[in-house]
Amino acid sequence: MEYSEIRDRFKEYSDRRWDFWYQMKLEIAQLHVEYEASLKLADRFYRDANGKDRLYTYIAQAKDGLTAEVPTQALETGPGLALSFVVVTALEERPNALPKTEVGVALTLSKDAGKYVVEFDGKDPVVVTVTAADVPGKYAEVAEVIKRFILKSCDLAVFD
Repeated sequence: MEYSEIRDRFKEYSDRRWDFWYQMKLEIAQLHVEYEASLKLADRFYRDANGKDRLYTYIAQAKDGLTAEVPTQALETGPGLALSFVVVTALEERPNALPKTEVGVALTLSKDAGKYVVEFDGKDPVVVTVTAADVPGKYAEVAEVIKRFILKSCDLAVFD
């Protein structure tokens, strides 16, 4: 599903969030990384300190296997929808530098490296690993850009 199609389908969501995804798309495009926003059904809830039902989407995982969860407030209907996104590297200088065959679920981000597990809409998920040591020059910035926007999304992805 194209970014524009997702935006049109869910245009009732806040402009603030979509502005965030659009900004992210523009900045990552400058680093030759293609991505698209996608919606991912999530099925895990918890009740926060304020008594609100919230929905977890896994977007961060440490190297030691401990998974950090970023909460997204659940929608009122169904199990809820959580924003996720797909990252596909486009390394023109070293097209075979990154492994793209391991199967994973959702999107994961290691704390101090750049391990990303991405789930494609209607396709098999793919693991993409990006570290400063693995990629030359400007591509070493990819992990930091994605990390910065993921951290930013912790605020913007919450349904108020």
